[in-house]
Amino acid sequence: MKIYNHIKILNGIIKDQKKDLSFVKDKTRRKILIERINNLVDARNSFDSVITYKYKLNSLDTIILSLVKSMLMNDKGHIGKEYNLEMYLKTLGGVIQEGKEHKKNELISYFNNNYDVLMMRDYNKTKDKDKLEKDLLDKPDFKFWNRILEDFLEIIKTDLLWKIK
Repeated sequence: MKIYNHIKILNGIIKDQKKDLSFVKDKTRRKILIERINNLVDARNSFDSVITYKYKLNSLDTIILSLVKSMLMNDKGHIGKEYNLEMYLKTLGGVIQEGKEHKKNELISYFNNNYDVLMMRDYNKTKDKDKLEKDLLDKPDFKFWNRILEDFLEIIKTDLLWKIK
């Protein structure tokens, strides 16, 4: 039986025990039943935290391995040579040290540069100055890209949380 089913069963038992508690008048028996309910709740919470912890670690492993793969794929100089995994570890350490805001700013800069390239490519084809001016006015600003990235991160985190449950 999967651990999720055990948690579901524990929840049912806890619910039944709480219902039974309302019928118990004897103080000693009531105290014992409350202790049992609390032990069951602790066991359920322990199961839940183990699942959450394990899943978060697995997700983190996947993300780290994807980053390393991406670095390897972009590092054409190492094809046919031994890999220096220590270098990749230092690179990942640097990424973590830089933090979320720095990475968001880098991505926003990348998006803005890409938008400019696309805009100029379109202008070079059409030579339409009015369209270029309109595109410049419609160019997404920092707040737009920041909101997009925050929404993106929220979707991923929500998806990870739903997979835990």
